[in-house]
Order: sequence, then C-alpha cells, then structure tokens
Amino acid sequence: MSIFRERLTIANTRPFLRHFLMKERDGNWDWNATLAGPINSALKAYLRDLRKGAGMAPCPDSEGHRVRFIDLWNRLATNSYRKGWMSTLPVKDVTYTLPAQDIKHLAEVIGGISNGPIEGLRRHVQLNGPAASEEEAYEALVSALERGQFDFFDPSDCRCDVDAQRYRVTFDGWAPTAHEFRSRAPMEAIPPEVGMAAVHAEVEFPSGHLLITDVFALKEFVDRVRPNRTSHVSADLPRAKHAKELAEEEGIVHVFHEFGPNILPMDNGGLNFVQFSEVDDHRMDLTDRPNSDTWAVSVIDRETFVNMLFEDRGCEREVAEAAVDAFLEEHQDIIHRQVEPGTYHLYFGTNDEVNLDAYDIAGVDQDGLEEILILSPEPLELTPKEDGPLAPKTGHDASPCLQM
Repeated sequence: MSIFRERLTIANTRPFLRHFLMKERDGNWDWNATLAGPINSALKAYLRDLRKGAGMAPCPDSEGHRVRFIDLWNRLATNSYRKGWMSTLPVKDVTYTLPAQDIKHLAEVIGGISNGPIEGLRRHVQLNGPAASEEEAYEALVSALERGQFDFFDPSDCRCDVDAQRYRVTFDGWAPTAHEFRSRAPMEAIPPEVGMAAVHAEVEFPSGHLLITDVFALKEFVDRVRPNRTSHVSADLPRAKHAKELAEEEGIVHVFHEFGPNILPMDNGGLNFVQFSEVDDHRMDLTDRPNSDTWAVSVIDRETFVNMLFEDRGCEREVAEAAVDAFLEEHQDIIHRQVEPGTYHLYFGTNDEVNLDAYDIAGVDQDGLEEILILSPEPLELTPKEDGPLAPKTGHDASPCLQM
C-alpha cells in the first residue's frame, strides 16, 4: 500500500472530494481545515521515503540556475548537505536549511490548491465532469499522487535569479524537467563562464573628482540606475548587462553588492573596492566605506553629475552646479576621491557570491581580500584560478570576462 493510501482516507479527504471532485458544494468548504493537513502530511512522508530510497531524480540541465523550487528539489535529490555547526548545512547555500525544512516547503507548494496534482485534478473535473461517488473521487485523488504526473509553476518559486526567466516544472513519475514558462523551450544549463564571470566596461571620469555612495538620492540618478521598480533586485545577468550599459553610456558605476566595501588605492592610481577576510586587517578604514543601505555601490564623476542635472532639468549650468553643491552639503556621508581624469576600466562580478575572487588579477594585491569591483586606469589581466569555479574545463574555452 502506498503512503498516499495510508495517509489519505475517504474520511479525512471527504470535504475536498465532495466539494471539488463531486461538485457537491455547500458553501462552507475551507481548504486549510480539510485537505491541506492530510495531503501535506502525506507528501512530506512520501518525499522523505523517495529521498531515502534514492528514487529522487534531480532536475536535468539546471546547473548554473538559481530557481528556488528546483534548488530545493535538487538539494534533496543529490543529498547536497554537509554536517556543520548545530545543523546540516547545504553546500554553497546561504540559507543553511535542514533537509526537513526543504521537504516541508516542497510539500506545501506541491500540495497547494492552485499548483501540482491538485490543480490537475480540478482541471480534469472541469473537462470530464465530476466523480459519481466518493470512492471514485478518492481513487482519482490517490492515483494522481501515485502517478506523479503534473505541472508545477509558482511565480516566486520558479523564477531564476540568474537569467530572470520563469520556468514551469513538469513531473512524470515524480521525475522533474523544466521548461521556460512562455516559450516551453527546455531549460539549458548556464555554464560558470557565463553565470559567474567578471564583467568589463570602460567608464569616463572627465574631472577625476569621484563621488561614491550606495545610491544618490536624486530622481535623475535613480531613474537611470533603476528604470523600473525592480531592476535593482533583478537577476544576475540582466543586472550585469544594465550595469555595463550604465558605465559605458552614462558614465555611472552602479554595481549590486550586499555589503558596503572598503576602498583601497591601487599602485596604478585606480581604486579597488574590497571586503577583508579578517576584521582587524590593518588596511581597513571605515571612513572609506560607502553606505550599503540599498545593497549597491555607485560611483560618478562630479562633472558627470552636474551634466546629468543640467540636461535633465533644462536649467542653466550654474544652477546645476549649485544643485550638486547643495546635494553634497546635505549628504555628508558621500565619499570624495580624486583620481587622474580619463578612461577607467571597470571590473565586477556577475555573481554577487563569487565576485572577482574567482580570478588571479595581475598587479592587484589580493592577499586577504575579496574584490567587489575595480576601477583601473589601465586594462587588467584576469585569469580564472585553477581551483576556482571558472577553471577551464574540457570543451570550454572560457573568456576571462563575460561578453555582453
């Protein structure tokens, strides 16, 4: 007897059977008070057994993606947990969940009323008519769960944080495959040299007077760096592409990062934005650490800032100059740095977790540092570290920087 037949009975599923599968609606049906509890318990037990019996298949071609539903499923299927402090910790996962927590979430979303096998049953009734009896309805319910043939899609659980695509997961015998939600094109793995690569752009600093913070709180600036309300929390690749375009077309550096980095001068006159491996590093200077309230690092030349207001407001240049002076006077936390005017080479990581520390960077001090972004007056040579995530593999001739 299957777990579903053990855990689900006509008695504990009757309200659902009669309301949805037999269409005998009495107006008092409550999902949370009826089927939600029994089916959640059954699905958790089934997923535990499936995982223990090594019958849980990972979703193919999902490497390099970050889709919550698929990540949780794959983590359980491949047992990607390791023993750690007070818990089992998923490898390369910042949430540090337990297997039981992943199972709990998957059971809740798969067993929901608007997704998975339950939604499939509802559609079956719409197309073929209601069941004639409780026995027939019950058999339809447990058979659907035993077959494990259904589609799953949830806007929050099925959006990829790398390519911004939404994916539908199709199960057949409880084995998943993923397709793009709209085009139905199969999911394709994102190789490390795309999903974790550095981005290179050239940016002009006409005066060399650099202003540095997280986000300049002026409409003219915000409209450029966040053309829509969600661009700053978008996926890795679209966000990296947008940052490259901002640098090359607008003269604005705007790179996402969760923590405000320190700024270290480079021997060639550039600036290295870093985090320190040790909290007591003698090179650390908290006065040279931009605010990080909005999880970003922004750099703009003062002359570029004046020109931006001059163009957008249609005012006299003297008025734009005065507006910038007033803004800087009001925001004393903005960092000022003077560099030689000219063209600078911007380097930053596509993936916020990898950044530039996947590379050996010629001429740059990397000892005890994690490079977030670099502004260099001359091009730098980036070589993927032999033991890093971008190490060349057979069949891959990775470019040091992502081509966009």
